[in-house]
Amino acid sequence: MPDFTLLVYVDNALTPMKIDAFANDATELVIQIQKVIGLPIVSISHWEEEAREYAPLKNLEPLLRGKNKVWVATSGVKAMPITEEKDALEYGSIRELVEKLTPPDDGQMFEVREILRVQNHLLEQRFRTHRQSMFDTTARTVLKFYADSQPIEQIMKTGIRMPSAPGPYGYGVIFSSDIAISHVTDSIRLLLCEVATGRYTILHNEEDRGTTAEVMQHMGYDSVLARISAHPSLPKLEEHIIYNANQAIPRYLVTCGVKKAKGNQRSKQADVCKLHPGETMKLWCLNCDKLVCAFCMFGEHQGHHAKDVAEVSEKERDLLLRCEAVLQRTIETRQRDLGDLEKVKAHYNSIARDTCDSVGQEAEEMKKMIDVRHQELLRQINHRETTVGQRLAQYTDPLQEELSKLFAKRTELREALDLVRTGRPSALALFLSRTTDLHNNLNTHPKFDEAPDPTSHVPTLELHVDTTRAKDAIRNMNVEDQNPHPHRNVHPLGTVALYPEGLLARDNTMDTAESRLQCLESGHIWVIPNVSEHFRVDQTRDIFSDPFPMAGQFWELKISFLPVERALAVYLHAVRHQQRTNFKVALFKLNRWHIKSTRNWSDEFKGRGWGIKPFIALDELNNYVENNTLKWVIVFTGNGLY
Repeated sequence: MPDFTLLVYVDNALTPMKIDAFANDATELVIQIQKVIGLPIVSISHWEEEAREYAPLKNLEPLLRGKNKVWVATSGVKAMPITEEKDALEYGSIRELVEKLTPPDDGQMFEVREILRVQNHLLEQRFRTHRQSMFDTTARTVLKFYADSQPIEQIMKTGIRMPSAPGPYGYGVIFSSDIAISHVTDSIRLLLCEVATGRYTILHNEEDRGTTAEVMQHMGYDSVLARISAHPSLPKLEEHIIYNANQAIPRYLVTCGVKKAKGNQRSKQADVCKLHPGETMKLWCLNCDKLVCAFCMFGEHQGHHAKDVAEVSEKERDLLLRCEAVLQRTIETRQRDLGDLEKVKAHYNSIARDTCDSVGQEAEEMKKMIDVRHQELLRQINHRETTVGQRLAQYTDPLQEELSKLFAKRTELREALDLVRTGRPSALALFLSRTTDLHNNLNTHPKFDEAPDPTSHVPTLELHVDTTRAKDAIRNMNVEDQNPHPHRNVHPLGTVALYPEGLLARDNTMDTAESRLQCLESGHIWVIPNVSEHFRVDQTRDIFSDPFPMAGQFWELKISFLPVERALAVYLHAVRHQQRTNFKVALFKLNRWHIKSTRNWSDEFKGRGWGIKPFIALDELNNYVENNTLKWVIVFTGNGLY
């Protein structure tokens, strides 16, 4: 059975997939490729040099002649279910968006029944390409519900179609965090899309039916953010309007129904306004610190400023969560200090016991000759033990007392935060009424930087280690401890890095051990914590470092996963400039180094990326993990920029 190493281009992808295939005919080859890419194959073709055109692959003869590149066309759409058990974080974030939708009737709420993750390679390529041409290529994307009338199946296959007639915001497509649903019989399907907002302009309670893509281009904006409200005191609904079909891509197809809202009848009655029966109190009057309904803003509270009680509670919750984090760090610090003191105390107790045993043995041997000396030594030892214990008690007792107070504050804080998690306006009102006391309570503990040094008066043992070589090696280096940016396929400043096969540097060389310290004389160390989170077995997307300055320009390091080779590739990106350079990349830990270099940055890749592929096998990566941390070094080889 012939075996082939193929470069497979799927749909309109510019970067091929490397696939090892074993097949007797073209049919078996198609089946193997289809299993790898996970999409139904419509056709497979190869480049016919004589005819100068793409021809269908009918047999294996072109591959046997050395033609190892094939082009695959697929049906394009793939919808895979996600579950709460296997995809808890992703499932929970989508469920939270659905549960925030306004239900058709009071006392109801939406519930998720099924979530399908939508993938369309053609739409993905168009989405990425369009983001590069937007006015703001670094702006975040948002998940919004599709709020227009185009059929969902058509959008998933061919993308969004721009309207032929103007709507409230001209010739644009509306995406919203809340959509109007008047009636639900059994279930309803909603399309959740990723929207590239770019640079947007804001509209407040106004419409412009003449807005077109040309008008937006002339104004220098990519989209419109409309904030609509029936009254200035009522919460505003945010809608994003785009004027280019490639500016949004379907991500999830959500099937949901309605159910009874949580909470008993007594809590519902507590949320109903006593002055205006039948009206739910959802607003927090900032002038009176009181829960009111919308009609109250035209009566007793007319002229006052009010906000949605959930929004106010959300801000206060974030503030208290930050306070809880400070409290937690302080508690952990005090616990570490207490543990250190206990270790010092145990150390001196151990010394005292060992000394007593030693003196006892000498007393048995020396008998009466050293009896007097024996008693004197025991007295001195007991005195020192008592003195050290008394001195340590001066620190342990206050720490124990402070820890008790901190635990009490944390308990009170968590009880308040539990009120916010219920989501009921009455509970939120009770929470807001207690925030002032909570803030005052939280500010009474000592600041972290003012904590006394618990070992300042306690003798300690010193361990001397010769670190001269290590200090010399990193004395000129900038060390950055940062989490990488996973799952990002677009350069943060707008440059897309593409690496067609055959254009990567292949003259990688391993440096000798004698030149390793010299390699680290001038460069950057990228410290990546939480390796188990960022370098998973199923990881397929690239991760980036933050931009860093070297040789007068900014650069960015990228780590790519090669699933077929089971290895990592490392690339250096030029950030908004056209300079190139020769460079080295090292992965290291104590007494272990992995260093490779590359040169001759191709002129075709000016302003983009160049790198080493492969850099290291995934099986070898664990040899360089220390305390769940990886240390990468990027240095120039001294030949300057070109």
